[in-house]
Amino acid sequence: MTPKPIKKCVALGLWNIPIADLIQKSRHFVISMTGNSYFPSPSPDLGSITTQIDALENAYGVSLTRVMGSVPTMHTEARLLRFMLHTLGAYVQNIANADAASTSEIIASAGMTEKKPIQRKPKEFNVKNGRIKGSVELNMKAVVHGAYIYQMSTDPANDSGWSTICISTRVKFIQTGLKSGGIYYFRSSVVSKGVQGNWSNVLEWMAI
Repeated sequence: MTPKPIKKCVALGLWNIPIADLIQKSRHFVISMTGNSYFPSPSPDLGSITTQIDALENAYGVSLTRVMGSVPTMHTEARLLRFMLHTLGAYVQNIANADAASTSEIIASAGMTEKKPIQRKPKEFNVKNGRIKGSVELNMKAVVHGAYIYQMSTDPANDSGWSTICISTRVKFIQTGLKSGGIYYFRSSVVSKGVQGNWSNVLEWMAI
């Protein structure tokens, strides 16, 4: 089984920032996407977003005068703008993930950034002799709806020397055909919810 391509997510960073920064960031998105060939039909349209930015900027200016009721009005306009921008971010994310070769470039061209990938801790990994000569059994701690990647090498210090010997939804895998007395190295990784975790510790094994 080949794991699904890992989709990238857009990070807008709209919460808990000053209103002035929200206005500036929003205008940056609009400027970056205006005339951008990656985004032929932004949703919401950039004109509507610009109108809402202007409404928030006006409300922000009034709030600085401390007119009664101006601050709640400003926050209402800010919530509406954030909602529109999150919808826009979802649009950008869908466009970007439809082009796996240019996903990062597309997101950046919108003036947006990617969410940092989740660093999943490696699961418990075990290697033991198989039932037949020249075989080894690889096993990991199972995860719900997970896929398991196993790699083998005879030169673990050389990253290019690692070869994938199994990608499967079954947690146990048996590698056969190993030369008796040969030293082999194994590592594993779990793919869960479309995210590949870190490689496990490397385990050394001598074939019998």
